[in-house]
Amino acid sequence: MRRKLPTKGNRNQSVPRSHIKSKLCYNKSICAASGGWEVLPISKQEKRYHLAGWLLFLACAIFFIAQSLTDNNMLGLSGSIIFLAGCIAFLIPLLGNWRQ
Repeated sequence: MRRKLPTKGNRNQSVPRSHIKSKLCYNKSICAASGGWEVLPISKQEKRYHLAGWLLFLACAIFFIAQSLTDNNMLGLSGSIIFLAGCIAFLIPLLGNWRQ
């Protein structure tokens, strides 16, 4: 099976399916902008596993913050808050496209 992918030189060039890169993606517009990537749908079960993993990371971040507060460790507290913000940033696209 051959698929047509837009390229810089020839927009109608036919590319064998074996040469198409594929990856899992939460946000189709971001993955489509990466150029030449075929966007594969993620199953609901796999999304649940991803969500469970990120919720566990959030719980760890909260415990890290609590531990840093009890020890008066400002460096640990700063790192824990940044870690919490990173976890939330990864959860936003997952939850934003949950029903797809």
